[in-house]
Amino acid sequence: MYIAAKIARAFISNDNKLIPILEINEIAGEREDVKTLEYLGYIWQVLRSKGQQLGYEPSIPSLMSFIKNQTT
Repeated sequence: MYIAAKIARAFISNDNKLIPILEINEIAGEREDVKTLEYLGYIWQVLRSKGQQLGYEPSIPSLMSFIKNQTT
């Protein structure tokens, strides 16, 4: 899935830190794709305690590197 690779690159460039929901939606382009990746366990929706920002984190950070390497 091309969207998975774009999201993997975003997490890697962000040191696998939380990415806000709006930013993930911009990267993916389609909210339904984001929901699919969340359903599959590729990304997890979390609430950051500081400022209560809702966003996503990678389920397995090393998976992001693997996906990136497979698609470049």
